[in-house]
Amino acid sequence: MLSRTFEHKVSELNENVPPIGFSSGSANAVPPVQLVAVARRFTDQCRALAATRPLLAYALAGDEAAPISALDAEMRAEQAVDRAYWEPVRRELEAMRLDEARKKRISKDLI
Repeated sequence: MLSRTFEHKVSELNENVPPIGFSSGSANAVPPVQLVAVARRFTDQCRALAATRPLLAYALAGDEAAPISALDAEMRAEQAVDRAYWEPVRRELEAMRLDEARKKRISKDLI
């Protein structure tokens, strides 16, 4: 879905229209061939975003294979951050669930 949205936005743009809808997040949904084409067309915007999104630097260089591995690396890094964030929350919820189950067993035993 995002890929089609991106394709639609790119097709609507012409040389005289600024690339308002292009953001670093858009790069996630774009096939490498299209990413290279967009990077060539919107060089300044891609250069500005390349500091935080290395895959855009590869796309600017015309490398279609490297953005795939760069995106995979970004995804793995983001998943690691997500796991680190949610692990304490998961443990706390599990402790609350076990505590609630223990309270129900105790109250049931008292009846």
